[in-house]
Amino acid sequence: MSTSKGFVESLEGRQFFAAQPLDLSPGQVVNAGVWASLNSPEVNATPAKATGEVSVALAPVNPAPVVQTGSRPVSLVGDFTGSVKAKVFMFSKKLDFELNITDQTINSITGTITVQGHDYTGTLIGKINPKNGRFKYVLKGDDHVSITGQLSKSGNTIGGGDVKAEYHGFNVKGGFRIDRTA
Repeated sequence: MSTSKGFVESLEGRQFFAAQPLDLSPGQVVNAGVWASLNSPEVNATPAKATGEVSVALAPVNPAPVVQTGSRPVSLVGDFTGSVKAKVFMFSKKLDFELNITDQTINSITGTITVQGHDYTGTLIGKINPKNGRFKYVLKGDDHVSITGQLSKSGNTIGGGDVKAEYHGFNVKGGFRIDRTA
């Protein structure tokens, strides 16, 4: 093995670090974080004429909403009101029904479902199909509620499904239609 003082070290006829020596003098080093992202759409880099320095302005990046991959809206975030035609015991009755969704991810919605004054609050697990707007979400716990339905093409009406709710031994099940109010 040779005792070369160069940048390339020889070992059994092979060479490691087979490259030109790097010039790491202060005038040659550029902030690696800046040069790596200069071509990013969020960055507007403008070289200064006299000094050769680069001024960088970062555009604000908004958090991504729920991804919409189909031709229908998929956001359930908002307030919906309407009614559910439910069977309570052996009787059919029209009950007030509200849906207030404050957050939505690919696999859940968070908010409150209110059936005739009884609130079911929490994170419901499920998903919405972006191709046809159909969804199913379930909240399990002391109070149990599940909701299935279809979000309209406009994203302003939910129907074509049912809500099933259990609390304190009572069961409510029925079809519904609700309209977005906010």
